[in-house]
Amino acid sequence: MHYSKKDLVGETYDSIKHEDNKEITLEKIIKTVDKNFQWEGVLKLKDKNSNVHCLDTKIKPNYNKYGDTISYVFICFDVTDKYEIANIRKEAQEGLISEEDDTQNKVSAQTKFSALGDVIGNIANAWIEPLTEIDKHVTTIKVSNYNANVIKEKLDTIAKMSSDLSKNITSFKSSFNKTSPKTNVNIKEIVSTLIDMLENSNAKNQVKIEQELSQIPDVLTYESEFRDVTLSIFTNSLEAFKRNKTLNPMIDVSLTIQEKENKILLQIIDNAGGISKQILKNVCDPYFTTKDEKGKGMGLYMAKTVIETHLEGSIDIENDEGMTVVSIFLPLND
Repeated sequence: MHYSKKDLVGETYDSIKHEDNKEITLEKIIKTVDKNFQWEGVLKLKDKNSNVHCLDTKIKPNYNKYGDTISYVFICFDVTDKYEIANIRKEAQEGLISEEDDTQNKVSAQTKFSALGDVIGNIANAWIEPLTEIDKHVTTIKVSNYNANVIKEKLDTIAKMSSDLSKNITSFKSSFNKTSPKTNVNIKEIVSTLIDMLENSNAKNQVKIEQELSQIPDVLTYESEFRDVTLSIFTNSLEAFKRNKTLNPMIDVSLTIQEKENKILLQIIDNAGGISKQILKNVCDPYFTTKDEKGKGMGLYMAKTVIETHLEGSIDIENDEGMTVVSIFLPLND
């Protein structure tokens, strides 16, 4: 947005808020955070040239041991392109471009940004809890009289969390690179990194993750697509735990080679209650969702599409006595 740190220090939210976003005030945001323990939405901010920038934002409070709010954690992603495509659709409705082009733009935009929204939501959820924990450790060190050993222990914890976040940020950078080529990908390392990230971000929810990951050769494939799809499957399990209020939530992850078929099998099993037989056959259909108004109905559809068309593999979803079994098959290199 062309602002330097010096430009923003000491400024208020209102000074950079775009006029299109005047109904979202700082007071409303804080009130919602205090009531619901978080705020989610799109903030429209202006740059130095008064151009609008749209940020998909999640805000959560950080409390001290007395329950007082002492700071806020923000996660923001620039989704300005999404709104630029919306303007293209608006022009089509006004007859400025052909109906056929409008249909193609509409389908492309819906698919692309539903998938993008899922990825952004997954990343935000994975980062915001560790950031909150880091903030808490820093705050307690400031206000408490800890001895040197305790301070070192907390600093080591902060260093590990920061290192994990840095690795995750580096890993996800390629997810938005449209021209990234196939590379030799260490599937086990990606799955292991995602599991570490989920364990860090869901420690409070006591989600137990069992893993049995075999060592397999590197696979020539699209790294970012594989990572996004796998994270999407994990996120579906975490959402199902919350939705069904699962006691003792567990995810079982295995990675093996099927030598006869010359394939890799990544299997993710959760005990969130399974999927009813009535809807099992529809879960990968576009716009089919079981999440009421919160769901886009594009997550599993996009996962299936990416696996089949980009990764040249297949996905199978089964129900096994209250457990959902997701099997992802990928070809091994010749």
